[in-house]
This record gives sequence, structure tokens and C-alpha cells, in this order.
Amino acid sequence: MYNDKICEKAKLLKLLDDIEVLVRSGQINDAAKSIKGIKMKQVERSNFWRVANLAQRCGLPMFALRALYPLIYGEKSEIRAPSGKELLEYGFSLLMVGASGESKKIFNKIDSEKEKRVELYHAYACITEWNYSEAAQFLNTYIDGFSEEKPYQLYVAYLNLALSQFYSGKVSKALETVTELIDLLDDSEHSFLKANSHELLGQILIEKENNLKAKKELLWAQNLLGKQNSVFNLFIRKSLAIILASEKGVAKASDEFKKIRSEALKTQQWEIVRQIDFLTSKFSDDQVKFLNIYFSTPHENYRKYMLDQFSRSTSIPETFHIHSPSNGTQEKSMIFDLASGGLKGKKCVFEPGRVEHRLLSSLLKDLYKPRRIATLHSEIYPDEYFNPHSSPLKIHQTVRRARKKINEYNLPLEISETDGSYSIQIKRGARVQVSSETGAKTSHDHRIVQLRMNFEGDCFSAKDAAETLDLSLRSATYVLKKEVGRSIRRVGSGPLIKYKFVS
Repeated sequence: MYNDKICEKAKLLKLLDDIEVLVRSGQINDAAKSIKGIKMKQVERSNFWRVANLAQRCGLPMFALRALYPLIYGEKSEIRAPSGKELLEYGFSLLMVGASGESKKIFNKIDSEKEKRVELYHAYACITEWNYSEAAQFLNTYIDGFSEEKPYQLYVAYLNLALSQFYSGKVSKALETVTELIDLLDDSEHSFLKANSHELLGQILIEKENNLKAKKELLWAQNLLGKQNSVFNLFIRKSLAIILASEKGVAKASDEFKKIRSEALKTQQWEIVRQIDFLTSKFSDDQVKFLNIYFSTPHENYRKYMLDQFSRSTSIPETFHIHSPSNGTQEKSMIFDLASGGLKGKKCVFEPGRVEHRLLSSLLKDLYKPRRIATLHSEIYPDEYFNPHSSPLKIHQTVRRARKKINEYNLPLEISETDGSYSIQIKRGARVQVSSETGAKTSHDHRIVQLRMNFEGDCFSAKDAAETLDLSLRSATYVLKKEVGRSIRRVGSGPLIKYKFVS
């Protein structure tokens, strides 16, 4: 029996070594097939992190999450705390499936002195949220402490640092960083990194209004890699179109912008589609189109970037009627009011704060990029961990219920699925009224807003709250107690106790 266990352990280690070879040689499909055949019950805990790492690199982050979940949150975590490597691989897997907020919480638990890569992964999490200033801090720390023999990860960190500096407004710093990176890459064979570095340098030079040199850098990058990589070529063409529009006007660049947008849609490069729409609104000074993109974009820092880049000063209204980007501007016949959860002036279909309403709120935050299940889960259930075994089912069930209501009440909305991610379309001729506030609010949040609208500046009792919210006295009292110490304070005590909003 003992010898059998040693034999099984040796077989597993040999299998993991073989999968590593397959991954490094680019045989990802074969590697993924081998990973899927591994039974985690037969794997010793010391190898869990390695299996998870290989699964990520094969494009199987959910496999990695299911493997490590019992060690992070389950009974095994109580027997022995998860190691730095286990936390690192779990956090990165969360990031890969779209749970960037939870991944950052995991990374915060890791000793960066023992696991150097955590600074790099933390930066990636910040970048996915368009928090480039914070990403730059993590990348600087990672670069300063870099001690690995192979410099590839260092080059990647430099590229992301230059990108983060550029998008956080430190253009001169970005120029210094990317120039240093190009020097470091001079004698290397990393053609993809070289091309990306010169493409980024082109963007920086456009920002510095040196179009002639920018064009030279972009064409150099295109000649190196662009013809082989259609997606990378779209980025190059986008930057070249910006130069054309800035020099000869948007009319001259209009056809190229349309072609790039069409190809980006076909290849599911959603962020390029968003960028093209923003650029056309900027160069044509189309404020209505700009606001539609602004209110269809989830990240606050990206919104700020758009405002800084737009051609003229724009005031952001408290509410706006958005439409699907593919529909264009047209007469609006129906308006769905997200705040009330129904068509304007008609019966509420989605009770504000309930889970289906929070789903709509989350989906409507981004009309360009389909939202991944883990992203939806983190916004609909902000106080829960993502459970790779049960959370996807909860989201699928919520989507099913929401679709049923949409069909039942003939609402001008449609929820579709693309490769396991969900998006929402607003039908032609319809609009959705959304608020400038971001985030899917809970039923508690909506009740507090309702109370504030009715009692701002006045004292009120639990009975008053119950009547306003259409709740039992007991439920209303619970709502008030939960909010005391935040936006509400108690006035008096005993049976005559009142409540008042903090000014």
C-alpha cells in the first residue's frame, strides 16, 4: 500500500511535468485535456497550487478555483491556513474570471516578501478596474524588488507601468519608461513585447502632438507583428486613424473608424469598439453620443479619462436616456426607468433592490462588453465570496427569472449570453433612464433613499417609516437600526424614540 502511494505520487509529478512542457511549447489543447483528467482527491495538498497554476495557463481558471476553494474558504482552511502560493493562484484565478475586487482582498493577505508576483498580480487587478495610479505603485514596487533570473516578467511589468503612467496622466513619465523598455528589449527575441512597446510609444507621441514620429513608431510595430496578429493590428490602425482625424478632420478618418469598429465587433474586441465610438464622438464634438458612451461605461476612472479627453467642457446630468450603441440615435418611443423598475408611468416590474433589479443595474452599467458571471456575482451579492460550485448557478437562475419578467411584461430589453458572459440589449426605439451614480443598490439602499426623500431634515418614527416603506413595524425598525450610525441618528429614547438623517 505504501509503495503504491509512492508510485501514484511519482506518476502525478511526472504528469505535471509533462503538462508544463506542453504549455511551454504552445500545445494548450493537449495540456488542458490532461488537466481535466486530474482527480484532485488523489493530489497531495503540496501540489494543489501547481495544478491551479497549470490550469490557469491552459485557460481553465474555473478548474483552478474549484481545486483551491476548499483550501481558501472550506473546512481544510480551518485545519491549515492557506499558503502564500495557494492564495496567489486562487487570487489570480479570481481575476481571470472577473472577480477583481475579491482577488485584491486575497492579494492583501499575501506576504509580498515571500511571493514577489503578488505585486504584479495586484497591479493587473487595478488595471482591469481602470485604477492606473494604484497599478503604477504596485508595478514600481515589483520592478524595484525584481530578482528572478528570467527577465520576461520584468519586461511585462515595465510595459504595464508605462501604460499605467500614460492613462493616469503622467505622459512624460510614460515616455521615459517605455524608452527604457525599448532599450532593454533591443537584443531580445521578444517580438510581441517589442511591437507593443513601439505601439505604446506611438500613442504617447500622439498625445505629445508629435504625429510624424508617432506614425513612424506605429508603422514599425505594424511591420514587426501587425500582419501576423489581426487584433494587434486593430490597435495600430486605431492610432493611425487618430493621426488622420487630428490632421485632416474626422470626415477623412470616418471610413477607417467604421472598418475598425466592424472588425472589432467580429473579433469580440469590445474595448476597441468602445474606444472607436468615443473617438468619433470626440472628433465630431457629438455630446449626445459622448454621454451615451459615458453612461454605458462602468469604471469611474475611465469616465474621468473620457471627460478629460473630450473636446469641450461637458456637464454630466443626474439622469440620462441610454440606448444600445449599435442602434444609433433615433426617436424614443418607450422609456424603461431603472430607478423605479418599470416603464415610465407604468407598473413596477422589477422591485428596486431585489436581486433581479440588481442584475439589470449591473448589466446596464456596460452596454459594450458582456459581463462575466463572477463580475455580476460581485455586484449583485457584494457581501458574498464567489463560490465556483454554487455562484454561477445563482446567476443563471437570476437571469432566467429576469428574462421571464421581461417577456411577460413585453419590456424593450433582451438579455443574451456570449461564451458564458451576459449582456443586455435595449431594443430599437427604446431608451433606459439611468442615474449618474454607479453600482447596483440593495433593497436596503433603496429604502434609505425613499426615507430620505420623505423625511430629509425632519424627525420621524419607526411607524412613519413603516407606512412610507409599506413594511411591518418590526421590519421598518430593523431597517432603521441597521442604518443608525451611518446616515441616520437616534433622537430621544424609549417608546418616544425618533430618527433623523445626519445632515
